[in-house]
Amino acid sequence: GRSNMTGIALAVKRRAILATESTLNQLIEVSLENGERREIAVFSPLESGRQAVPAGLAVDPRNGDVLVALFSGVAQTEDGSFIPFGVGDSKVVQVDLMSKK
Repeated sequence: GRSNMTGIALAVKRRAILATESTLNQLIEVSLENGERREIAVFSPLESGRQAVPAGLAVDPRNGDVLVALFSGVAQTEDGSFIPFGVGDSKVVQVDLMSKK
């Protein structure tokens, strides 16, 4: 039931490990104190309608800001072939850990 982890970072002030899960399109937190896993954010589809697949993350040690790189999910064309990424569809988002946005 788990997903592929595509990014992992230490959130020192929160005493937790943050991870992006590509198959579930989400950001999770795992407590260093008790090992509990908590969903922080599920990423909505991108403007093209494709999945927003989290591909990595970083935590700014100065202020705890979390940045997540989102790539577009695969799309099937009319001829049955697959396009791995949408041109111009990827972006980096900031996640507010306190408001879960």
